[in-house]
Amino acid sequence: MAIYKYGSPVGVFIIVHRNNRWALCFEHEVLGMYNSPIAAADDVYTQSTGCCKWDMLDISSISDAPTDIYEWDKVI
Repeated sequence: MAIYKYGSPVGVFIIVHRNNRWALCFEHEVLGMYNSPIAAADDVYTQSTGCCKWDMLDISSISDAPTDIYEWDKVI
């Protein structure tokens, strides 16, 4: 099982494998369920998470904003 983590300026996003799907979580809240971790990371990159703190943020000023899952920290 893999867990991916991105420490954004507004808080920590985590993508974790649960029940044969991938959950995108922020501050202990599940934002969505996905068929792959890539799809979950894409929603973070495109600011389509449902987390207003992130989705409304101007990420062009964030130098380390991940563009895909391979730039996230793989915890396990």
